[in-house]
Amino acid sequence: RLDLDAVTSKAHDLARHLGFELPPPGAIIAERSVAERVRLEVLRALSFDPRVLILDEPTGVLAPNELSAFLDLLRRLRGEGRSVILVTHKLAEARAVADRITVLRNGRFVATTTPAESDESVLARLMIGELAPPPEAQLHPVETSATLLEINNLSSRNDGVTILDGISLRLNTGEIAGVAGVDGNGQAELVEILAGARVATTGSFQVSGDSAAIAVIPQDRDLDGLILDMQLWENLMLAAPIRARMTHRGWLDVPRATGLCREVLATFRIRASGPDALASSLSGGNRQRLEVARALTQHPRVIVAHNVTRGLDLAATAEVHRLLLEFATNGGAVLLISSDLDELLAMATRLYVISRGKIRAAEAQDRSPEKLGLLMAGRWSE
Repeated sequence: RLDLDAVTSKAHDLARHLGFELPPPGAIIAERSVAERVRLEVLRALSFDPRVLILDEPTGVLAPNELSAFLDLLRRLRGEGRSVILVTHKLAEARAVADRITVLRNGRFVATTTPAESDESVLARLMIGELAPPPEAQLHPVETSATLLEINNLSSRNDGVTILDGISLRLNTGEIAGVAGVDGNGQAELVEILAGARVATTGSFQVSGDSAAIAVIPQDRDLDGLILDMQLWENLMLAAPIRARMTHRGWLDVPRATGLCREVLATFRIRASGPDALASSLSGGNRQRLEVARALTQHPRVIVAHNVTRGLDLAATAEVHRLLLEFATNGGAVLLISSDLDELLAMATRLYVISRGKIRAAEAQDRSPEKLGLLMAGRWSE
């Protein structure tokens, strides 16, 4: 018989050794944050005492202080004689821990090198063929422009537990406001409220314009963003503002809808066989492009993007960043919620930090990875 007490005790011992915190034994994994799921997967893999450990993008949901401990863990595993294969798009991490680095591009082997032989610019060139040019439009903080999104004292409780605690922020025309935080600190619930999928306990938010003025790009494209066994044009029509434009007297004009989808595929360089292809046939990067394209095709005033580039390669990430910058430069506004500090520091003109459901603005002196890491961990007084 399975001794659950012994399993739980062993899991907690291993978690403490790794510096992890485990959710309660009776917790439902579907209700836990992405960060907790990743930690549990790593813990489960190590419980087999493997000689070879393969990790696929394990650090995307970790705060800087957690990242350092995780990389130390990989070095310790290597020191114990294990082989670790780390699949990552984060060049600094690869150079920090790897003995050898193999680069793949479009599914093909490109080169094998070492951190001593190749700096980040060389690795980036190997990955995408050439370094992506910087965005043509660079944003600057706008203090006097019109406010497009205003969130006032937003709170949410779930089964008596406070998930969001008095969230307030504003988003102006031509601005990208970033929200930094480790997954599981209320970001998903905030996005659900802004999408209309969750009702706030207290507080409110206002968007300039009507209900179609906000478009949401959720972090889980396969679960919340797309219906994988539906065709691409059907997934495009899931957005009510687009569907309304393609509907006449209550009937959906399918030829117009598929024609629009064909235009979207070409405009946003989405690699697909056509509008009738299933969403499941697209690669992860092309699914993400479809989500971004659908949001922009709604012609919103505000885009809420949650971990919009997670799992994308450098080229796809650069393309998504370019589209968001272009949208904001042309008079829109973006609320960029991300666990990737590098992304936020590069993109955001205004930066907030969320921890345990509370939010605070990050001032200029806070915009270092070390300071932001402390803030993300809830150590706001340091």
